[in-house]
Amino acid sequence: MESGDIPDSAITASSSYVTNVGPRNGRLRKETAGGAWCPKNQIERGIREWLQVDLSGPHVITGVQSQGRYDRGRGQEYVEEYTLEYRRPGFIEWQRYKRWDKKEVLAGNSDTSTVVSHRLVPPIFASQIRILPHSEHRRTVCLRIELRGCQDTGE
Repeated sequence: MESGDIPDSAITASSSYVTNVGPRNGRLRKETAGGAWCPKNQIERGIREWLQVDLSGPHVITGVQSQGRYDRGRGQEYVEEYTLEYRRPGFIEWQRYKRWDKKEVLAGNSDTSTVVSHRLVPPIFASQIRILPHSEHRRTVCLRIELRGCQDTGE
């Protein structure tokens, strides 16, 4: 995502607070416009907001990285925890990602600038990925992400 290989049109979201913090700004280390994707609603238990990436075909995703909002160094919003959902080519239903230890919630950030990385074991085979901010208490969140992996060539 950071490289720009995934076009802006392939990055969508459930909502955005304003266009300046729309999904196209959810790329890791992006420091223009609002400096992240920020959903319209504050996150808490039961609130479902997501940032979605269409990978234009099957990919093997082996890692994910997250970062909070830049906003010219003034950003204060970040995602403390999140879950992943994925959809495989030809499937309608979204699946919730579970790590090898059966945990679904991944640790996010504790500030706006540090990049937090997760190796996904097992990896995800999918054509679309959703990142869903998670919080047990009501909070404003913003997010920048990177997906690690490669296109699945079937070999």
